Formats: sequence, structure tokens, C-alpha cells
Amino acid sequence: MASNYNKRLHLALKRHLEIFADLKSNQLRDHLLEKIHGCPACDCKTKSLLFSKDFFPHYKCTQCSLVYVNPRLTTLQTHNFYNSEANEIYNEKKFYGDSTLDNEFNERNFQIIQKLFPKSSKRYRLLEIGPGNGYFTRRALEHGFDVSCIELNLGLAVELRKSGAFVYSNDLVDLSLPTDYFDVIFMRDVIEHIPSPNIFIKELVRIMKPSGYLLLDTHNIFSIVNLLTGPFHTVIFPFEHPLHWSPRSLIRLCNSHQLHLRHFQYDHGNQGLLDILSYRTYPSFTYILPPPKKWTTSIIVRPLLYFSLLFRLHKLDRLIMSFISVLCRRGSTMQLLFQK
Repeated sequence: MASNYNKRLHLALKRHLEIFADLKSNQLRDHLLEKIHGCPACDCKTKSLLFSKDFFPHYKCTQCSLVYVNPRLTTLQTHNFYNSEANEIYNEKKFYGDSTLDNEFNERNFQIIQKLFPKSSKRYRLLEIGPGNGYFTRRALEHGFDVSCIELNLGLAVELRKSGAFVYSNDLVDLSLPTDYFDVIFMRDVIEHIPSPNIFIKELVRIMKPSGYLLLDTHNIFSIVNLLTGPFHTVIFPFEHPLHWSPRSLIRLCNSHQLHLRHFQYDHGNQGLLDILSYRTYPSFTYILPPPKKWTTSIIVRPLLYFSLLFRLHKLDRLIMSFISVLCRRGSTMQLLFQK
């Protein structure tokens, strides 16, 4: 069953890639994409190439350290992907399958919001952007929040409306929401999807009440895991993620819009060294056309992975990597709480 799912997803993604790339000449069809002429966060014109994945170059800004795709999908093509066959197949597991781990991450974020807004008779207004399966939305409704959501996937939006939340299916900047309206705004795994972050954050600040809160949860592009896996990591996905943030680049962006950091923490325990080897041995679904495997993969890496599974070494490995990440301050994901 799993192999059939993986095959369907890979074929659907490959068909989507063929819209933007000529697989015979190994070239992008630039006329279907959008080229940018400076860093999307700070407009710096100097950059360095980190890597390419499935023909899409990923650059690092020399000034703020943001990593960005250039050329990238246009807004129209991005919306088309969110409602594509490939995305619907992916959602079968992420949002309609076993969501235990996803729910744990959302619960961790909800606990931060809950401490800021103890349950009371007052109806605080909360906006969640990219709610996915709706776990956080349902928890916020149970707590007494007046909840609004922005979800671009039309199928997910239909399910979310059943929870009692008010759901928009348009981009934030197209909605003209009221000024000084929301007490708190939450986004998990969303900021990396936003192609124009200054316009986006400026609009968030406008619709937040004075002293309102913004909670962001996203991957750290300069974590130990990301540095060691490079383009093999799942989050490197040019169809959905035109930008990749570090603490430095994200704090700098929010500070420039008068948002002040109130809380910061890493999640260090996601993956270990064996997971990193596994990424390179068995590329994730987001690598549609991975490079050929080296001979060392079969002789060294695969036996090591089998040995670790046999003796259940993954848990110890992840604890060791967590400890190293703490020492180096290079956690896999990060939570940042800002106040207006």
C-alpha cells in the first residue's frame, strides 16, 4: 500500500515538474517562472549559490542569510500546485492519515498561546494561517477564541468550516481584513511558503491589535541536519518553499516591521545522524530527480542503516544529535513569538 502511494506521488510530482522543466535538455522553462532581482527579505543584490534541486537554484543572501529560490513559481502556479493532483495525494498522509506527530507539534504551539490568553469570558480573536488538518483551530475554539483561518487548499478549507471556524481561501494581502483586529496570529510551516515576506509581514502588523502577538514555527535552514543533508532534505521543495529562514534572517525581518521578540526556542530532537544518512540513501519525495547513488551507498550506508534498525539505535542516535544541537544552537525547527 505504501509503495503504491509513493509511486503515485512521485509520478504526479514528475508530471508537475515537466510543466516547468524540459527533462530532455535539463533546462527550466523560464517563461513560465518568475525571476527576482534581489533578496526577498532585504533586497540585497549579492548572493551565493548553495545548491540546485530539480533544476531550481537556491541562493543565500550575503547580507541577511535568507536562502531563496530564483527563478521561482509565480503566484498563479503556486496556487495551482496547492490544488494539484500531487498535493492531494500528499495530503492523504499528512492531513487525512495518521496525524499524531503533526498534532503534537501543534499542541506544543497551542500551549504557548494558552499561557498568553488564559480562558475567560472575553472572546479573543485568533487568526491561523495554513491550518492543515485543523488540530490547532479546534483547540483554539475549545479554549474560547473567535477563530479565523486562511487555507488555500480548497478541500481542506471545506473540512475546516465544519469545525466552526471562519475560513478564507485567498491570500492574506487580497482579503483587506480590518486594521488592529486580531489579538494573536499563528503560523506553523507557513512563512517558508511566502514569496514576498515584507508585504506579508507588513499586512500582519496592520491587522494585529496594538500589543498583539505573532507566533511563527518553521524549520531552521542552518540547522545541523539541514547543513549535512543540503538539497536532500524534505523541506527543500521549490514547488512550495521559495524561502528558507534562519533565526538571524527571520528576527531581522520582523524587527524591521516593529515586531519585538518575546520568546525563542529550538526543537532539537527531530533527526539524528542515521536519519541524515537515510536522506542521502533514500531521497525523500521532494527530490523528484535525485542524482545517481554512489557505490558507497550499497556497500557502507545501507548495511549501517539495517544494523541500526535491527538493534534499535535510532533513539540513542537522536538523543546524541539533540545534545549536539543544543551545544551548537543549531536546532532543526524554531519557534519565535513576536509582539507588536
